[in-house]
Amino acid sequence: MDTDSDAALLAHIRDLGSAGGRHLDVEPRLRPVVLPALRGDLAVLNSYRFAGEPVRCPITAISGSEDDNVSSDEIRAWQRHTTQPLHRAELPGGHFYLETATADLVDLVLRQVLAAV
Repeated sequence: MDTDSDAALLAHIRDLGSAGGRHLDVEPRLRPVVLPALRGDLAVLNSYRFAGEPVRCPITAISGSEDDNVSSDEIRAWQRHTTQPLHRAELPGGHFYLETATADLVDLVLRQVLAAV
């Protein structure tokens, strides 16, 4: 993905379905502040390779029910990062389900934490 071009980066953010993309369209003065951080996030995301040992606690992999950007295989791949069972959860929404299913996410996290204590 071309992160050097503002137009390409904004198109990518819009394609993911983030409300942030709409905000950057409505208020373009935010772009000089936000776009460098987005570029940095994408650079880290695209270059990071985990090199440690799997953790000894369960992992819950959460995805959006309408997210076409993350495959089931990518979600299942989290299993290699833990020696314990992988729990999968799907919340309503797309890639940015956090924006639309915040209460569901909080409920899920609380249930997972309380089950672990």
